[in-house]
Amino acid sequence: MDHNNSVDLQSQLKACKEAEQNRADHLDFMARMFSHNLRSPMAGMKMLFMLLDRTSGEERAEILHNLKESSGILFKMIDDLATILIDYRALSTDRKEFSVQEVIDEVALDIKDLLTDKQAILHAELEMKSFCYYREHLLIILKELITNALTHTGLKPGSRILIRSYLQDGHVVLSVEDSGIGIDLELFAKDLYKMYKPLQLESMDQNGIGLFRVKNIVEINGGKLTLNSEPDRGT
Repeated sequence: MDHNNSVDLQSQLKACKEAEQNRADHLDFMARMFSHNLRSPMAGMKMLFMLLDRTSGEERAEILHNLKESSGILFKMIDDLATILIDYRALSTDRKEFSVQEVIDEVALDIKDLLTDKQAILHAELEMKSFCYYREHLLIILKELITNALTHTGLKPGSRILIRSYLQDGHVVLSVEDSGIGIDLELFAKDLYKMYKPLQLESMDQNGIGLFRVKNIVEINGGKLTLNSEPDRGT
C-alpha cells in the first residue's frame, strides 16, 4: 500500500471516530440539559395549577397569565429539542459533493427579505467550489451564521458579508465574516455556544439556539467551529 494512501486512510478513520464520539457526547449532553431545563417550567406549572383551585378574581387572572408564560417557555424548549434532534436525520443519508455557490444562492433566496431590509450584500470567495458534506447541514450552517450576522451585528447599509471556502492542512475551511459591531470575547467567551444565551447586551430578547446548533452540526460531522471577533471590528 502506498504510504500516502495509508496516511490518508488513517486520517479518515480518526476523523470518523472523532465524529462518532462527538455524536455520542452531544446526545448525552442534550439529554442531561433538557431533562434539567424542562423540569423548571414543569414544576412551576404544577404549582400554579395547585394554586389555581384556591384563588379567584385578580389573583386567579395573574396565575392564568403565569401559566400561559410557563407553557410558552416549555413548548419553546420542546420545539428547540425537536429541531436539534432533526439535524441528526441527515446522518442516515450519504454525503454528496455539491456546489457551495448553489447552497449560498439558496440561502440568499430564503432570506431575501432580510437581506433587502438590511441592505446587505453576500460576497463569496470560493477556492473550494465544491466538496462532500451533508447538503442539509451546510444549508443550516450558512443560514444561521448569515442570519446572525444580519440580525445582531449592527451592519451599516451596504455592508457585505464575506463567505470563503479554502483548503488548509488537508481540511476544508468555510468562513463567514461580517464588518459589524463584533463581540467582546472577554465578556461572552464562556457563553458563545450555550443555548438561550445572548451575545450582545442590546439583544437580550434574542436568546436562541443558533450558534449552539451550528457547533453541534459541525462537530457531529467531525469538524471544529471557531469564532474570532473584536468589538467594532466584526466577527
